Order: sequence, then C-alpha cells, then structure tokens
Amino acid sequence: MAEMLEVKNESLAEVVENKIFEYLKTNHLAPGSKLPTEEKLATMFAVSRRSVRESLSRLRMFGLLESKKRRGMVVSSPSIFHVLEKVIDPLFLSAEAQSDFYKLRLAIEFGIGELLAIYITPEQLRELETIVEKEEAHPEDFNLYLQCDVEFHSLLYHASGSRALESFQIILYRFFNDYDSRYAARQPDFAERFRIPGRSTHRTVLEALKTKDPERIQQAMRSHLEPHLKRLESGGKQIERGE
Repeated sequence: MAEMLEVKNESLAEVVENKIFEYLKTNHLAPGSKLPTEEKLATMFAVSRRSVRESLSRLRMFGLLESKKRRGMVVSSPSIFHVLEKVIDPLFLSAEAQSDFYKLRLAIEFGIGELLAIYITPEQLRELETIVEKEEAHPEDFNLYLQCDVEFHSLLYHASGSRALESFQIILYRFFNDYDSRYAARQPDFAERFRIPGRSTHRTVLEALKTKDPERIQQAMRSHLEPHLKRLESGGKQIERGE
C-alpha cells in the first residue's frame, strides 16, 4: 500500500481528483487494476466519502475509471477522442480556435499518404469508387458533396490503420463542414469545381491511391487540399466572420 497522501486545507473535488490520479500513477495501476474502496480513499486523503465519490465520478466521465460488477471501481483505458468529441464543437470555440482545428486537419491529411500506400485495401478502394461515382452523378448538389466528402475522407482515416486518427477525424470534420458550408453559400456555381482544368477532386485522389505509390498519393492529397489552404491564406478570415 502506498503512503497515505494528505490533502491540505479544505478538500475540493478537483483536489481529490488530482490526488486519485497521482495515486494511480504512483502505484502504476494499469487498466483492469482495482481501486481501493471509497471508504479507504476517503481515509487516505482525509476527506469525506462524498468528495471521493464526486471525484471518482469525474474520472469516470473522462474514461479513466469504470465500475465493474463485484469488483468495484477499476482503472480503464481512456478514449481521449471520445471525451473530446463531447465538448469540442465549432459553436463553442472562437474563430481563431476553429481556424486552428481546420489547419490541423490539413496538416494531418497532407502527410497521410505514406500510411495509405501501406494499409489501404482493395475493398476500401472499391468503397471509395462508390462514393466518388455518387458525387460525380450530381456535381451541383452541395449537400451531397458534403456527405460524400465526409464519407471519402473518413474512409481514408480508417484506411490509414490508425484508430486514433479515425477517432479524431470525427472532431475535425465538424470544422470542415462548418467552413465549407459558409464558403459554398458565397459561390454562385458550386459544380464549377469539376470544370476547372487541373483541379484535383476525389477522383484524382482515388486514382493515385490505386497506384499504391506514396509520392503520387501525397501529391494528389496536397493538390486536392490546396484550395482549402489558399482559402485560409486569402479569404479565410472573411469566411470566419461570415462576410
């Protein structure tokens, strides 16, 4: 048993929460390890069981702990992005913070080519083909484009072989949809993107993916995302203000 940890001054839920967290680290409690009872924790920290219960509840909310039948509270493996998904939304963030998340998605997808060249499967390529054909059948339909864009890029994250990236993309796409919606509202002819010579579309990326060539995939991704980057450099601030 570790040394008794003292909580100085008046005990607050966040203070007890930090003490419990330090207890987990000090004792190297891995996922599945059982915690002491509420009564023992209250004694260790010289606080009320109510304070301990509230702190445990907060840690459960973050996925760090979970309650098991007949075992009590045990250490869990937290899903960080699941927690972030609940609280991070464009509605609650400043324009500057939204722009940061927008840039983060660009940075990730600029560098995802190497992973896709290794891990993407023939089945996933067929799924991408279906998505692209659906979008190409109705190029003027912006709502369909948004749906296909999310499906296409979500599948890319899944095909990267990284569960963390796959989880994080759910958060990132909230910001892209918000930006794209405001951007499209200012364009008289959304279908024009298919008529611009050299414009990289989802089809361009898909054809590069079929080659399994990392450099070609990387180049196609960069060309595909270049308009978003230019939008940030030139008109991004106006879009953020809704002008």
